[in-house]
Amino acid sequence: MKKSLAVFLALTMIFAVSVSSVFAVSIGVTEPQIVVSSLAARVGETINVPVTFKNSPAIATAKVYVSYPSDLVLNSVAFNEELGGMAEASESLESPVVLNWVRGSKGAEGDFLFATLNFTVLESATSGDKPLVLTYENGDIFNIDEENINFEIESGKICVTNAEIVVSSVKAKKGDTKDITIALKNNPGISAMRLMVEYSSDLSPVDFGDSTPDGDDIEPDSIGTNVKKLINYNIEGGYGQQPQAVGNPLVINWISLTNVSGDVTFVTLKFKVADDAKEGEKSITVTYEYGDICNQSEEDVGFVVTNGGITVAGIVYGDANGDGTVSSKDVTRLKKYLADYDDDTGTSTVVISPGADANGDGTVSSKDVTRLKKYLANYDDDTGTSTVILGPAN
Repeated sequence: MKKSLAVFLALTMIFAVSVSSVFAVSIGVTEPQIVVSSLAARVGETINVPVTFKNSPAIATAKVYVSYPSDLVLNSVAFNEELGGMAEASESLESPVVLNWVRGSKGAEGDFLFATLNFTVLESATSGDKPLVLTYENGDIFNIDEENINFEIESGKICVTNAEIVVSSVKAKKGDTKDITIALKNNPGISAMRLMVEYSSDLSPVDFGDSTPDGDDIEPDSIGTNVKKLINYNIEGGYGQQPQAVGNPLVINWISLTNVSGDVTFVTLKFKVADDAKEGEKSITVTYEYGDICNQSEEDVGFVVTNGGITVAGIVYGDANGDGTVSSKDVTRLKKYLADYDDDTGTSTVVISPGADANGDGTVSSKDVTRLKKYLANYDDDTGTSTVILGPAN
């Protein structure tokens, strides 16, 4: 008991100190800033990069330059129309692109979006960080009284990567409880990760029923029982923190003393679909701030995100046994139903659910067995999807 408590307290202290240093945020920053966002993207992908002003005093004119490498193509610049005034970018959009904005009346102030840059990552782009460097010259930003305003600059980057965070997608009926996995693909090696998980209002996180944290050599009586276990950390090693309360978004915090790499299921979450939920897609999305994922060398690691969710349907096509999921059990139930089917009476002693009509043509036949087998043969456990569609074609 004492040994377990000591280990737990040590891990907790390491976790708290590491999180404060690894997931550092700017607290109490009052100086005017111009921030170019940092994002991750795949080769060939098109991505929007916001340029924002923070803690800005009232300004009436701003002229800034954004330089970018040849791996990127700038397709367009969209200025924030709510700022009013006149705005234009240099016509060629070549690096460095010039962003010009002027407003003759009272200036814009506070925190606001200035412009959005739309880039495409070339197919020939190499992996790694592509810097987006913002600069301005003295006298290029001033207020209505023509007084110069100085800003701190936080340039950004596009991290070109094939590392991916994948949120699974599943089908369910109203009132069902489903597991959702968040998997890492092509993970180059990380030792800390902080994710925000937002979910539809028709979904509710479900307690796994174990209030103890994940981690080596930690016994259930090492802590109190007030913390719900809303996150099941599947990743081996390290320490994962449970949320102190049920919220939206859920915050996932994980840290390890060594790098973990490769394709892994990171965490599992459990959601209950509301009894009165409308049919359709209930989204579950993951976001993170660049810098919230790093390796043991404290280098930022970028991941692109493929979001998922729960599709609520009155009929779960392929669910022949009515348990709310589609699996090999449904193939077995379908085969038993058809083997026992009486053509004269049009009945079978084997009970099936409406979802047994796997291809959605209105009848249950051997065609449904074939469609279901194809679906399962092409099913990806990480994404929770198949290239074969169940139900009607349209």
